Amino acid sequence: MIYQCKNCATALRFNPQKGLLECDACGSAYQLTEYEEPDTADGKIRLELYSCTACGAKLAVNGTECSSFCSYCGQPTVIYDRVSDVKRPDCIIPFRVSKEEAVDLIRKQLSKGPFIADDIKNFEAEQVRGIYIPFQLYDVNYTDSQFWCGKIDSFDTYHMRKAKVLFHDLTLDASKQLNDDLTRHLEPYDTSKLVPFHSAYLSGFYANCFDYTAKELENEVKYRCRNLVNNKILKTLPNPEEQHLRETYPYHTILDSKYAMLPVWFMTFRHKEVPYTFVVNGQTKKVVGAVPYSKKKAYSYLGILTAILSSLAFLLLHILFSLLRIETVFDIIVREWVNWFVVLVACFIGIWEAGNMKIKKINKHINRTKESTLQHFAKNRQEE
Repeated sequence: MIYQCKNCATALRFNPQKGLLECDACGSAYQLTEYEEPDTADGKIRLELYSCTACGAKLAVNGTECSSFCSYCGQPTVIYDRVSDVKRPDCIIPFRVSKEEAVDLIRKQLSKGPFIADDIKNFEAEQVRGIYIPFQLYDVNYTDSQFWCGKIDSFDTYHMRKAKVLFHDLTLDASKQLNDDLTRHLEPYDTSKLVPFHSAYLSGFYANCFDYTAKELENEVKYRCRNLVNNKILKTLPNPEEQHLRETYPYHTILDSKYAMLPVWFMTFRHKEVPYTFVVNGQTKKVVGAVPYSKKKAYSYLGILTAILSSLAFLLLHILFSLLRIETVFDIIVREWVNWFVVLVACFIGIWEAGNMKIKKINKHINRTKESTLQHFAKNRQEE
């Protein structure tokens, strides 16, 4: 359904900052309450569906937006599919971040990277799309009794833990196209801001139709609760990296569930023929994504920094041992250049490996971004 301006009949768009329906032609603005929802006695709403011939993604549009490229895979292969009646969401968190704010947040994120190419920093803002992502929300009562064992200073340790948790509005992504890891990095959402669904909120935005019903995700609810509880309990144990869960007796009851739409801004660009995607939480402004960097610059910087820190570390050790008058160690090292060189190389390797681990972590984020746009988004979605 298209919501038209009462003055000039132009299609209206929802303004996230003002919470109003606005007309781009004459500047008129309206409260959502001024427009009645169409009859939804059958629990469905009518939307136009567009599909990407490259990755199979399908997006629903409320009649005011069109696009020639796919926000998921970056390909200019989006075509009109059909008009369809889709399940009406129970609730929605409206966009609170405008397109301009999302672009600014991404630019600030990219400006922090000294090794990011200029063509990436100067991305095309037109490739930014606001999409409502389908989530199933659950209220869950979860209990567990656990037995942990581990070691502290070579001594065996044993710990008992009990947990009783009431999860309210636990969020699970209900879209097949999206990488679950990507959507979880966008969390948390402030679900206290959920409002009853009104199709006017979709004006000017896309909406990804859900692939999984609340029933189909119930098994994931159990695993999500278990992981959240286990991570919390692990933090209460001494020397957590040496602890192992030996026995666990989880039990959960799903009290309620609802279908919700949550806001996300997508910015997709291509670099050396590889698509990358940045996403911004349309409510909290959280930015998720990583981009390619200049390996030559990064490793040159790491090499110089490692050399400086290695030399400083060696000098500090030399001064420390001199103050402690441990002459039998460092006098020999200083006199014997081979030994001196070995110590310096050892410091160099240690610092280099620490920096290299940081680079590997960045690469992991980059791969997740590429994975979500090239592989996970390439799955064909289930039809309603």
